[in-house]
Amino acid sequence: MTDELRHEDELRHGVDPTAENPYEGVEVSDLPEWWRDCLDEFEAHGLYTYVPAHFADGEIVRETVERLEAELGVEVKLLRVGGRPGEAWTVAVDGEEIGSVPWTRLRYGISTVEVSSDEFAELVRQR
Repeated sequence: MTDELRHEDELRHGVDPTAENPYEGVEVSDLPEWWRDCLDEFEAHGLYTYVPAHFADGEIVRETVERLEAELGVEVKLLRVGGRPGEAWTVAVDGEEIGSVPWTRLRYGISTVEVSSDEFAELVRQR
């Protein structure tokens, strides 16, 4: 997937991290509280605006993980050691490592998990 296509995935959520005002046209008050809190934290520290990690299909990682945890009654964690781009993130369910997923760091520190949200869910469900 090219950087240009990844950018299109980001736009599907109404956020353009390369724009002067990345949230132009987005009703920030409609975003989940956790997202608004992150925006406030980034602004308070003078950082470039927050954009949550996405799966390759554009789904937000945090929301997918929360849905799976509620559905399966488990704790799902994405872990990385060192955090170098190109290395995989370890997936753990209830503290047990069950596999890994590749990820890429995009411009401005935005992370994309290089599998679809459905592929990730299948991995978690197969634990």
